Amino acid sequence: ANLVKRYRAGFRRQHHRFVSAVEGYTHIQCAVTGCKLPSRDCLAGHLLPRASFAASHAFGLSPFEINDEKNGLLLAKGIEDLMHAPLRVCFLYDSEKAVWTFAVLDKALLAKKVIPTEVSFGNCN
Repeated sequence: ANLVKRYRAGFRRQHHRFVSAVEGYTHIQCAVTGCKLPSRDCLAGHLLPRASFAASHAFGLSPFEINDEKNGLLLAKGIEDLMHAPLRVCFLYDSEKAVWTFAVLDKALLAKKVIPTEVSFGNCN
């Protein structure tokens, strides 16, 4: 229970820092498509999902860093929306190279455009 309280307090501090950092920007660059989009068309996504905070050490994060900016990306809404069940896109971690790679899991998406951009998922994979 003490760990959960510390996690929640850390989340609130990190969330406030993130909101303060991006507040006022009219356009934000999507980390996957490279497109500059109106800030209303971008969402912050986690590389390692919040539900995985107990295993975060395997990815070089402490449980309290799960909501840290180094575990997040600014993404076009069309990408971030598909990172939830049913999982259609994700980020895969290569532990040998210590890098994350964007992957399209649903091949039906490859010809479709990432909303609201003109870039297709096939060009992001």
